Order: sequence, then C-alpha cells, then structure tokens
Amino acid sequence: MNDTANLLPLIKFRFNIEHPSFEECYAHGYESALVDAAEEENPFEEGSQEYEQWQEGWWAGLYGEKPLYDLADY
Repeated sequence: MNDTANLLPLIKFRFNIEHPSFEECYAHGYESALVDAAEEENPFEEGSQEYEQWQEGWWAGLYGEKPLYDLADY
C-alpha cells in the first residue's frame, strides 16, 4: 500500500506531461505567437487534437485576439 501511495503522484505527473489539457495546448500556442515563434514550431503531432488546439492559440495570439482561456491558469 505504501508503494502505491508513493508511486501514484509520479504516474499522475507523467500523465500530465504526456497528455496536456486542450487549454494548456491553446495557451502554449498563444504565448508562442506572442514571442514570435514560427507556426512550424508546434510541438504536437500533426493531426492530433493537441496540435489543433496549439494552432488555434497560435493564430489567436498572432492576430492579437483575446485568449479563450485565462492564460494565468495555464
């Protein structure tokens, strides 16, 4: 039981790194556009939902649109 209690936080941490939320992907794309990162710098696999959310954020940031989410949360 003690091993599970010690291991569970590490599993959750790794899952969150490998599977970011759509809001996190959007925020990353938005902030990337603000620092003049190229669209080709999208770190997600093309065709994935994460890729699409990053793109949405990037385009919104590029055109100076208000972000869909409060970026401070992500």
